[in-house]
Amino acid sequence: MNQLEQYFPSGLSISRAKKDAKKLKKAKAIPLNQALDEIAQSEMNLTWEQALKALSSNDYGQNEPLNEEMLTLPEAVLSAEQTSSETMSEESCEHSDEQDELLDEDEDEDEYDEEKGEVNFTHTIYNSQLIAFEEMVDKNSGQADTFIYPANEVFIQGNGNGTKLWPSPLAATESNADLFCDMLNKFSLRIFEYDLIDTIYEDEIGETSYEMWYESNCPIYESSDCEREITADPDYIHVKSQRSLYFVISMVRSTLISWELEM
Repeated sequence: MNQLEQYFPSGLSISRAKKDAKKLKKAKAIPLNQALDEIAQSEMNLTWEQALKALSSNDYGQNEPLNEEMLTLPEAVLSAEQTSSETMSEESCEHSDEQDELLDEDEDEDEYDEEKGEVNFTHTIYNSQLIAFEEMVDKNSGQADTFIYPANEVFIQGNGNGTKLWPSPLAATESNADLFCDMLNKFSLRIFEYDLIDTIYEDEIGETSYEMWYESNCPIYESSDCEREITADPDYIHVKSQRSLYFVISMVRSTLISWELEM
């Protein structure tokens, strides 16, 4: 935004106040608009919206330094004030609406950017890694000789819409089984942490979320401990496993796109 930074009478800037409001929101578990109102009340005994309008009207603003020549010419000062007043009366309506709209847009952008930056997932996942993993899944086609089940007996098998999400068993080769398990565990943790955003557990992401995930019913793959005897057609299991892998990759990629952190 091209507007000059605004300040409360105490010297607190609007941008700093927004950041303080976000901290207050999390500390008190209250909506952001309530946190903003609390700060505005403490600064000016007004709501946030009323405070912004008051500051925009220059009632609390800082004056521009006076020109030395104007100080020696009272008539010129009066003339300038009259001209300024006339100009403001013609343009104040459209500019005030414009200004409020820009302030609202800036507030929304600040909130979006800062909240994105506050989320630190346990693992960083890049789209390039997903592409490389997809290529590995493609090459794995028809070569699986190892079938691995999630280590935890009770786990989320679908996405809630009747679509099988996690491969069980996971079809792999002995050479890439550990890598497949490692990647799927990162994916499982990512989707678990992503679902914590905008909940009371958002602050736990990257802190205690790994332990929460490990104790959850999300799938956890351990290639050395989970092999079982396969009674179904291995080719059929392999096809189903591949479909599930592609679906999981798509789910993880959607978190990268929507959060715009690691693309």
